[in-house]
Amino acid sequence: TWTQLHDIVQVPKASEPRHRNFTKLPELDPFHHNPYCRFYDPYINDTFSKGPGDWTAGYGVYPVVHDRKFRVLNRKSDTEHAPTVDMLAFHDCLIPGQEYLFSARIRLWDPDQPRLVRTPCAFDGETNCLQLYFATRTASGVRLGRKKHQETQTDTYHNYEWQDFHAKIKFTEKELDPTNTFHILQLRGPQARYNIDLEEVTLSLPHVSLVPDPDNVCGHNLIMNGDAEGDRINPYPMEVSGGRLSIFKFTSTGNQAFRVRYRQKNEDALVYFMDAPNCITTGSRYRVSARVYGMTSKVRVQVVIKYRIFFRDGTSRGYEVAECDPSRFDWQPCKATFAVVDDIDPFEIDRVRFWFETTNAPTADFLVDDFFVELAKPAKSGILVPAEGIDGHWDEGVEVLITSHTTNMEDRQLRRLVHPPVPVEGGLVRLELDDYIVFPVTKQHDEGLFPVEVALLNRNIRFFSPKEESEQHQLLGGHFMVLRTPNVDQHVEGIEFVNFGQQGELGRYPIHIHLCKNAYSVIAKNLVRSSNQRCVVIHGSHNTTISENVAFDTFGHCFITEDGGEFDNKFIRNLGSNQKISKFIVREGESDHTDPSTFWSANPNNEWVGNIAAGSEGSGFWLELLDFVRLPSALLETSLGIMPKRLPLTRFLDNIAHSNYRHGLRMYPHGLNPSTTAKFENFVSYKNRLDGLFFRNMENTVVEGGILADNRVQADFDGKGDTVVMDGTRLIGSTARFREIVQLQNLVGGGYHKDQVIGMELHSFAKNIAKNGLEVRNVVFEGFDQTGSDFTALVQVDPHSDDVWSGVFDFWATFESITIRNNTIPYHFDFSKALASSYKGVYVVDLDSSMKPPSSDATGTSTAIADSPDMRVFMDPTKCSPVEGRGYLYCKNTCIRSITFAVDPGQDVDVRLKIHRVQDGSIYHYEGTQDFLIDDDLDRHYHAMTDMERPLFFSAPLPSGEYKAMFVRGSSNTPIWPIHVETRLEPALCSGSFGSNDVELTVPPPKNSECTELIRNGDLEQSNYWAPFWLQTETHIELARGRGIRFSNALTDTDQTSPLGSLGQYVDVRCLSRGETYLIQAWVRFSENDNFFTCDGGSPSCPDLRLKMFKQEDEVGVNTTEDIIAVSTQYASPVRAWNLLHGIITIDERLEQATRAFVYVQRQRPGIKLYVDNMSMTRLDNQCSELVFNGNLDEDTTVFWEHFNGDFDLRNVQGNNALVLKQRTSSFSSITQRMRTGCMVKGARYLAKARVRLYDRGMNMQCNPTVPAGGKACPRMRIRAFTNYGYGSQPTVGYPSTFTGNTDHGWTSDGWHTITEVLTAGEVEENAGQLILYINGPGEEYDIMVDDVSITPLEEDCSQLILNGDAEAGDTARLWRLFLKSENSTIAVINTGDGNQAFKMTGREYYNDGMAQFIDGGCMKLGTQWKVEAQMKLVSKESGDYVSCIPDEKNTFNSCPAVHLSTIKDGTRVDDGRYFMTNEDPWNVSKFNKYETEFTVTRNVAWGEQYIIGFRNFNSDWDLIIDDISIKPVAA
Repeated sequence: TWTQLHDIVQVPKASEPRHRNFTKLPELDPFHHNPYCRFYDPYINDTFSKGPGDWTAGYGVYPVVHDRKFRVLNRKSDTEHAPTVDMLAFHDCLIPGQEYLFSARIRLWDPDQPRLVRTPCAFDGETNCLQLYFATRTASGVRLGRKKHQETQTDTYHNYEWQDFHAKIKFTEKELDPTNTFHILQLRGPQARYNIDLEEVTLSLPHVSLVPDPDNVCGHNLIMNGDAEGDRINPYPMEVSGGRLSIFKFTSTGNQAFRVRYRQKNEDALVYFMDAPNCITTGSRYRVSARVYGMTSKVRVQVVIKYRIFFRDGTSRGYEVAECDPSRFDWQPCKATFAVVDDIDPFEIDRVRFWFETTNAPTADFLVDDFFVELAKPAKSGILVPAEGIDGHWDEGVEVLITSHTTNMEDRQLRRLVHPPVPVEGGLVRLELDDYIVFPVTKQHDEGLFPVEVALLNRNIRFFSPKEESEQHQLLGGHFMVLRTPNVDQHVEGIEFVNFGQQGELGRYPIHIHLCKNAYSVIAKNLVRSSNQRCVVIHGSHNTTISENVAFDTFGHCFITEDGGEFDNKFIRNLGSNQKISKFIVREGESDHTDPSTFWSANPNNEWVGNIAAGSEGSGFWLELLDFVRLPSALLETSLGIMPKRLPLTRFLDNIAHSNYRHGLRMYPHGLNPSTTAKFENFVSYKNRLDGLFFRNMENTVVEGGILADNRVQADFDGKGDTVVMDGTRLIGSTARFREIVQLQNLVGGGYHKDQVIGMELHSFAKNIAKNGLEVRNVVFEGFDQTGSDFTALVQVDPHSDDVWSGVFDFWATFESITIRNNTIPYHFDFSKALASSYKGVYVVDLDSSMKPPSSDATGTSTAIADSPDMRVFMDPTKCSPVEGRGYLYCKNTCIRSITFAVDPGQDVDVRLKIHRVQDGSIYHYEGTQDFLIDDDLDRHYHAMTDMERPLFFSAPLPSGEYKAMFVRGSSNTPIWPIHVETRLEPALCSGSFGSNDVELTVPPPKNSECTELIRNGDLEQSNYWAPFWLQTETHIELARGRGIRFSNALTDTDQTSPLGSLGQYVDVRCLSRGETYLIQAWVRFSENDNFFTCDGGSPSCPDLRLKMFKQEDEVGVNTTEDIIAVSTQYASPVRAWNLLHGIITIDERLEQATRAFVYVQRQRPGIKLYVDNMSMTRLDNQCSELVFNGNLDEDTTVFWEHFNGDFDLRNVQGNNALVLKQRTSSFSSITQRMRTGCMVKGARYLAKARVRLYDRGMNMQCNPTVPAGGKACPRMRIRAFTNYGYGSQPTVGYPSTFTGNTDHGWTSDGWHTITEVLTAGEVEENAGQLILYINGPGEEYDIMVDDVSITPLEEDCSQLILNGDAEAGDTARLWRLFLKSENSTIAVINTGDGNQAFKMTGREYYNDGMAQFIDGGCMKLGTQWKVEAQMKLVSKESGDYVSCIPDEKNTFNSCPAVHLSTIKDGTRVDDGRYFMTNEDPWNVSKFNKYETEFTVTRNVAWGEQYIIGFRNFNSDWDLIIDDISIKPVAA
């Protein structure tokens, strides 16, 4: 279906173009009766040496001849008083329609006017201009007059100045009628007062030397009279488009030249109309030459030669031929060879115009001489191609495509075969074409590397969709689809699809394999022509072979895999040409309308072998890979979890791209990041207008072999690249054939790379600085010294990126085993753009000095560095040589490595990094840089500078040595700390570089004041113009002057499109010490559609506080983990539409190890305009005497308190503040707080207290402490330990509640219940990252009120283990609990009548029911002895009378209460035993009886963690009154 062009040959054409309308001299009659008619001599040839001759002055004015000059004196009173000649003697020799030449030397003069003043023609351009006028009178007396030529306003004569007057004139049959009574010529027109002088007047046929030879029209020189020697006055056939043309004669040599004078603009030109336009033929080469002479001292005049072909239909095409060397009063040459590149029918050419114009001197005179154009090489119409697949298959009449041989895809040529292929030697066939072809590139040029292709544009089976007449439907053709047929072997071969595809309609393509999954199909040897939308589309299908298809003149991408879910398809030897930009796209996100590519894919897991991308308005090959598969393919099973840009590249081999308007191979912007190495093998990319190869975001990629040539940039590595290798590739700046084509076809400005030719372009920045950005080895550079471009470089180091400016160059590149051929350029790198960009740390490592300048004797590792102070300061000057004009030094035997410190972007502008080399004391202060989006918009620039993700970089490129680093302000020597520092160490690119321990960073210890408050400028009052220290994510920030609390400043955001938009600051990581607790507060308010509203914090769309922490895991700054910690956020009661947003955070081990931490307010949903004021992060005192914050709510806010599944507010009750939790949704709806963490110690005991109330529709209710949860259950306190609590990326581990603080029995006289409990901390609490206190329990229908919450440590007191044993702690049974909790049991505090209080346990239902208390287990040492004492009374439940027990009895219904000691470990309770009353005194029912017993701590007891002492095991019909309970050690 296609092949490559081997050579072109001359084949005589059946019909050559006929030459029309060229100037011919008439055939003369040597026997004519009038002697004037027998020869080509002039008809008028007057020098007035013998008087006026046939000349008069007309109408009564008599001339004189003075000094051999004919003069009309000032007696003339009319414009028709003019020099007049009678044509009677020769008028019968004149031929109607024949061109004649009139010439004269003329002077106009008015004695009353200054010399050289311009004549009146300059002012009106018509009535007062000099004319050549013809007049005659017919036999009937009718006077005929016609102006044959008139001086123009731009070439007016000057007073007393001799000028040449010349004209081409013709006569009509009526004018030359022999019956006319007279024929005269006049020079008339100037005002009557002007006298006219004449000399050297001629009228003649053009000289034979000035017209083409009829027998050789396209002879040696196509330009007649190009040397200006044809006549002394008349420059025929030259003309001007503006100004005045004359013959200029050098008196010293006698040489004549054409002079263009009185010009007003550059386009006022010397013009030549070719007399034989058919001599210009498509594909022929022409040689043009001339000399030019600038006649001004102001500038060196730049002249260019152009030509334009005019067609019979009124259209034309223009080209620039040559650029002459600039001239200032000297002759300069113009030489060039050009070819007619357009496909032109010579029969349609009407005329051809050449002209000389200036580019820089619009009013300067200039001379032209020796203008010469000749045929250098005739066009050819035969081609040689390999016979295989052609002979016997292509036949007479078929149409073929010859692909473009330039950077313009439109230079492709369409021809037909006029004969069947003719076999010739060498396994070739000759194809005779129906027209000449422009000289293409063949196998005979440039080592046979870049031949154009010849493709067959016919098939025997043709699917044709007629073009719609209406413009609306012209892009809607047919379409062919194989739809949802998995595992079916479809075979589509040898079909011609014409006008298929429906532009803008999804799924309507010429050939479409649609959602066939495993298609196992073949699409082969088809032709897609004039497609309205794409060519061959594989969509949601796999295992399809697309081979040897041809596509020509199509819209949009051509051969494509559509969604990214297509695997294992093979594109083999397909050819596409002339892919055009689509007007309409099928859906959002498509790129057919911006960069139509011949081969486009969304999945690399396919094969491309031997394909040709021969010209598109976009790129040849484009892998546009995303992190996801697009719909609908994303719904296929095979697409689940697929990330196309991270898949392996199956095969990319022997592909070719040329003549594309953008890139040969584009891997931009998303790139390819496979886990296995992706290879681009033997890729050939040439004559593309931008880049031969364009990489960005590439990783783990090898370009192996191949050739990149004649592109503007051969290989563009645009940054964000890691481990990219180019190995064994040839980079050719300009091939010999391309230079020839540029000259022949005048490609300047039409696709030729006039501005620059670059071998390789390196941009910043790397994806992963721990890896090499680029390794270049075994690469050949050649052809860079004759590019003809304004700028040429083998390697251009240009940190600039089209979208990002980072300020630090980190695209590490190494070169090794480089070959440079045929290069006379004294430099190999160019760093000039690096210097201009103000980038820091720019250098390239030359591992074996193969890229050294020609004058260098370097061996081993060397480095090319930017010629900037930051690079020079630590270099050895004896090793570094400047490369003039290219912005770099080449430092031989030098290895450099960079270390970069990334700090808080909210820093002051005068922060510097001071580096001090230990060995010699050298010092340099490095300025910080920051990356941001390239944009001229100052608001966007400020947005980039305040982006928390864009750190301030300080980069130091250093040779080997030992260094000390510190951050300072300005040039100070006092170290400061820039909030955080992350060190990024470049990999060692070469041996001998410094190590990680060779740069020591000074970290000054933080002052106490620096850690007390971590938010800087929290009140926004530091400036009235901007917000120092404040940063943002996914929004834009600005200072809102006067919009804060009490008309102070506030911070707001100007972009509310993202729900993640945030405002915040980095905080000093030195202060984040484990165990420290910080209170974060911010006053915020919100508006939506300019309406302010408050937020109660119960909605997930309410803004909240967060802390984002980062931890650098290695020395090179590659592995950085991050977590978003959701700070427990609550809203205090709003004040004038302001909400107090607050929460606490305790620094745990992870936060302590953070290398940076960002505290911020996050919007949570789009559309909300956020205002922030008075933000703070305040360190709380580290006293562990109280673990609950704001427990008594005396701060008049809910600060520190949170709620879960409900809403709360602050309420004043009996003169005190209390929290009320409302709108509860379950018994677990809670009032919560993040307690002070880091205080609890394993084994230590803590006293927890609170006052609580239960409300039902506003009424205070008595709760039931025996109900565990739901209904009227009393509120309970729970503490739960967590690790990784709130870390976004870490699994949160929540441990079971280690403690339940139940409500005490009874309530106080003012209507409160109390919670009083003792907690023994375990290992979980001691190591917890977060301890959260919950108060919940009652059913959701009840509100909970809380006040006076406290958790305090209990000092160990082994002299008395019982707390509140005398019941005097209050009017509730604090710290005492029911044992086994009979449903109706209770413990009350009663008055005993003697001013004392005691406990009364009632409602027992079982023998084992009793009351108990947790005691301090730390005192229960093995072998210790303890004495239990109490005062008791027993009361009959039935009668209410006091009853007695029998101390001596055990385990009977008459037994006295026994003491039970229970041991708990790991959640398991073991009863160690019962201890019965040892007091032998009889029981006295009328008073308290002393209970007394002793026990010894046995091994079964000593192993426990918690201990419960209880009084139980007595008659269930009895109530117990008990007082003065104690457990004390027995004295040794």
